Amino acid sequence: MRFTISETYELITPESAEQGDYADAGFNYEGAVVSWRELVETLESYGYSESSCYPARPGDRFWVTAYGDQDPYTGGYINTSLHLRETSQRHLRYWYKACHAAGIKLGGASCEH
Repeated sequence: MRFTISETYELITPESAEQGDYADAGFNYEGAVVSWRELVETLESYGYSESSCYPARPGDRFWVTAYGDQDPYTGGYINTSLHLRETSQRHLRYWYKACHAAGIKLGGASCEH
């Protein structure tokens, strides 16, 4: 089974945080096709730690986020999120399993159930 993933970023500066927003956002990459094993390795290797919804269940659509450390010079943060393009229930179940295998906390804001 193959998965199509994209990684987005958001740059949060002290000034943008005061406004409740981000300073910049976009894609690091779009449409990378990976195997299940490569997906788990990506999730583990890049610090993704939390899902966008709670409780995430097999079959739910959600993304995962890695929260960046504060830059000591600018005071900014860069957070990255990994997104799955496919929406079939089979892909979504395996996405959940990959996240679970990578040790990601499957919590956050509520998913629609």
